[in-house]
Amino acid sequence: MSPSTPWLTLAVSRTSAAISEYNDVLETLNLAPTAFPMFTLMIGKKTKSDTLGWLTEKPTRNSLPRLHGQAYVHTDRSARTDAPTIYVDYELQSWDQIQPDEYTGGQVPLRHTIDLLARNDECWSRRRVGNMICGRGIAPLCDTICYFAMDLGGIKAVAASLAEHIIQEPSSEVPHSAMPRVLVVVETVARTFDPHTTEARVLELTEDIWRKDINNAQESFTTRLRSHYYDVRVIGLNKRSKPRQRCVQLRKRLLCVKREVHLARVAAGIRFKKEHMFAFASKLIRSINPDSPSPFSFITASRPAGLHLEDLTKHIREVTSLIPSEIWLCHLVVPLLSSSIVLATYPPDSHRKFR
Repeated sequence: MSPSTPWLTLAVSRTSAAISEYNDVLETLNLAPTAFPMFTLMIGKKTKSDTLGWLTEKPTRNSLPRLHGQAYVHTDRSARTDAPTIYVDYELQSWDQIQPDEYTGGQVPLRHTIDLLARNDECWSRRRVGNMICGRGIAPLCDTICYFAMDLGGIKAVAASLAEHIIQEPSSEVPHSAMPRVLVVVETVARTFDPHTTEARVLELTEDIWRKDINNAQESFTTRLRSHYYDVRVIGLNKRSKPRQRCVQLRKRLLCVKREVHLARVAAGIRFKKEHMFAFASKLIRSINPDSPSPFSFITASRPAGLHLEDLTKHIREVTSLIPSEIWLCHLVVPLLSSSIVLATYPPDSHRKFR
């Protein structure tokens, strides 16, 4: 993908916030049609961009934009083809004075623009809107949310971002075992690094900020955190190591986390192909509404209520062209079509009531 072509752009003013999605993302990823990719969300600035240059094996690190304030997607060419990684280069929460059209030159087809605050009179900062899109719009589709603490002002800034996420209601009905893992990347000069001490400190800071915002001493912080994320982990990268060594260390950790989430999602039956990933991402972003923070249902969103006849004729012709003889019409096509019509008359979520 060209560095001038983002996936998402965010425009925030004193009275409105709108996110735009662009059309050519799927075509540029070059993923196999049978692949079940997962998003790895990379949040940071300079160090994040340099690391992505190594992870995605770009010819030069300058082929990726360093400070852009938007969201780009890249693929890991070394990853397995059946479950590839899509890195989301995420800076929507960062201040950016460039208008979205300056990224695309006005040439990239605009898919749609979503007015996020159309029904809300409160004036929100770009950081808050970007964190809301991250937590409610993209996180449910991620295996890992990777924060580069050195880019964001340290672990206290990471804790503030996590606190903003968990203040909101849970964004989706993803099972806890398949929820994204948070990985905080920190720099260290020590020969030995104990990540557990830093993990405890991140959680302590997050809880302090969260309690000040909600002003509720009774609610359990651990329960709240687990309703959004599986856990929070820390990895320390030695500043004295070469950039490639640091990236190899980070890649190994990301792959371990990805395998863990991949197995959990296979067990839960919620793997998606690339078209479904981006379609659900659009629906998740559209569902963001501070006035009605109900969880997003993948089942309800995957099909409309009642009959949907838009492609019915095309599908019937395709099936009849594949059957070997007319006798299959009565034995296969008619029962299949009849049962699908009957099932489509039920509300999308009704079958879950009979488990």
